[in-house]
Amino acid sequence: GHIYSLWLSDHADSLCFPALCLLISGGHTELVLVRGHGDYALLGSTLDDAVGEAFDKVARVLGLGYPGGPAIERAAREGDPSAYAFARADLGEERPYAFSFSGIKTAVMRTVQPQPAYGKRARGEESLRAGNLRPDVKIADAAASFQAAA
Repeated sequence: GHIYSLWLSDHADSLCFPALCLLISGGHTELVLVRGHGDYALLGSTLDDAVGEAFDKVARVLGLGYPGGPAIERAAREGDPSAYAFARADLGEERPYAFSFSGIKTAVMRTVQPQPAYGKRARGEESLRAGNLRPDVKIADAAASFQAAA
């Protein structure tokens, strides 16, 4: 369904095969080779959180609202993308087209939120509480750094 939305655009006449399609949403992240109508090959997909889900959760933690993609993009305009070093997942040569976003999401949360006392751990929704940030965190910098790494 998502792939065929391209044929609803004003540029449908200029579309040709083969085509490489990157599908991104809150529910999935996939790289698909489209050889022709009905002829697809999934080259890679997310191994954990979809990129849209990661953006939504990071935006929530930063207190930026929903949906996360546009909210983070707006905040990132004023930020420094090199302020925080959020590493990209290295999935090795065996999975060159796979994606992983749970690690970067967790890295953002651990960087911007106060750490619980030793032996205690924030769980579930508690770890996603909006606005529970360390006082030295600059939201625009965190948003820009996350956006650049994701």
